[in-house]
Amino acid sequence: MQVTTSSRAEAKDITARALAERLVASAQLGAVTSDYRWQGSVHRADETLITMYTRSAAFAALAALIEAHHSYQVAQIIALPLADANPAFLDWIDDNTDLPETP
Repeated sequence: MQVTTSSRAEAKDITARALAERLVASAQLGAVTSDYRWQGSVHRADETLITMYTRSAAFAALAALIEAHHSYQVAQIIALPLADANPAFLDWIDDNTDLPETP
């Protein structure tokens, strides 16, 4: 999953919460510059990109956590499918995440 935030502090907070709730096995934070259209105008902003490693079954719970702690009116929360990966890495993700309980 990827999400952009307005600051590194916000990204660290969201990452810490997601790790504490075992919704992600790890996250990488990096500085990016985003160009985007918002409310009829084109903008440029320095943001922090979070790439999170988790399972698809955790998407809804992780998206809800992000939205609850995100400063943007519309957060960029996207899932990127893994076409293929090291089987040991996938096992590590499984071992370090918990599936959210379903109602």
